[in-house]
Amino acid sequence: MLIKNEAFASLVGQLHDEHIFIVNGLEEAWKIGIDSDKGKAKLLSLKTKLFEHLDKEDRVFYPMLKSAAKDDSRIDEALDVFGRGLGEISKSCKDFFSRYPQPCQAKNCDKDFQDIFSLLKQRMRKEELVLFNVCK
Repeated sequence: MLIKNEAFASLVGQLHDEHIFIVNGLEEAWKIGIDSDKGKAKLLSLKTKLFEHLDKEDRVFYPMLKSAAKDDSRIDEALDVFGRGLGEISKSCKDFFSRYPQPCQAKNCDKDFQDIFSLLKQRMRKEELVLFNVCK
């Protein structure tokens, strides 16, 4: 691992596990039906975990990578390419839960949910394929 640090390796493992938990939970909420009471409850139960995860990445993971990027051009290049639009994903998630405090009762909720779910899956996939691996 280019970042030879047990704390970083542990963090990457935690983030990976959280990705699985969040994606599986969102898929389950979708299958149940986000307009049903059970689907709404599942979605709301994931809200806190999702925001904690995004916050951990913003406060811990990305600053560690940015620090390592000063000494490693591969990490710097990966961050440069990957970093575009990251803030938009967090904002989109916050906007979704603000717009639908009791998901999902509005007409566009299904589409909005699919949009943020797609963005989250893409972000997580890229993190795992690009950022997690560039540090190995």
